[in-house]
Amino acid sequence: MNIKLTTRLPLATLALMAGACSGTEKQEEKVENAKPNILLILADDMGYSDLGCYGGEIHTPNLDKLAQNGVRFSHFYNAGRSCPTRASLLTGLYPHQAGIGRMTFDDHLPGYRGTMTHNGITIAEVLGASGYQTGMIGKWHVAETPLRPDQREWLAHQVQYDEFAPKENYPTHRGFDDFYGTIYGVVDYFDPFSLVNGEDPIKEVPEGYYSTIALSDSAISYIYRYSKSENPFFMYLAYHSPHWPLHALEEDIKRYEDVYKAGWETIREARYKRMKERGIFNDQSEFLSIRQSVKEWEINPDREWDAHAMAVHAAMIDRMDQGIGKVLTQVAAFPSQKQEF
Repeated sequence: MNIKLTTRLPLATLALMAGACSGTEKQEEKVENAKPNILLILADDMGYSDLGCYGGEIHTPNLDKLAQNGVRFSHFYNAGRSCPTRASLLTGLYPHQAGIGRMTFDDHLPGYRGTMTHNGITIAEVLGASGYQTGMIGKWHVAETPLRPDQREWLAHQVQYDEFAPKENYPTHRGFDDFYGTIYGVVDYFDPFSLVNGEDPIKEVPEGYYSTIALSDSAISYIYRYSKSENPFFMYLAYHSPHWPLHALEEDIKRYEDVYKAGWETIREARYKRMKERGIFNDQSEFLSIRQSVKEWEINPDREWDAHAMAVHAAMIDRMDQGIGKVLTQVAAFPSQKQEF
């Protein structure tokens, strides 16, 4: 395998075309000519080597299985940060053409309006016009979301608004039939600010709420509902994980609490060795760049805190993979449409 990769990816993506084939010749012909269902999964601020299929030590069996039975990207380019890349992903335009050249703040300059332009068209709008059911779950972050004076409070969902951005810029006005998720980009995983269902703000979440689980469960619910229709579906599942803040469940953190005590040099070298063994660096003997930080682990006074922070990061990805596994189980149960994994 010859694979060429860019450096750390602010966003990692996975696309699936899914369904299930039937038995009779007539049904098989119908399935062969059917439009595929499309599931696009987005992870936020995750390095590609975090995943087991790229040499990482984090337990990601469901994504690893998809990689083993599918295709890993040999090239991947992005806009260097979250919202401009999301705007490009949704529209196929360069970030400035899509209206978000920097962040979701209006700088009153062409290409820097902080809102995805209405001059372009989203993939959901295209597919919806072609008969697809369209649903989005998770982080939107392509509408103007200005800084507010009560920012510290709203990060913990202690402040309510009727709308978190102009509603004409919500997903339900950009081609998605259904939406459950957040309008803003940074949220508390246990009580997210700007959480909406469709266009309606969700003022209170149940006890024990955790964003990654809620998004996975909502995706499963959407897929089950879409399976009742003969029309194919397009779903955009955009997890918050593992973007900061570092929020994970204690049971997931425990799996990694000792893993990162070895230090970042040891972890980095082990990942690099596994990646070379898998041919990811196109037979180049030395590909690893010099670390930007020369801070040595052994003399790092914050070793304990840093090891725990890395464990929480790993736990966030682990839980996301668990949810993806459940989503894929529901996809596999989707009746009589074209299946391509």
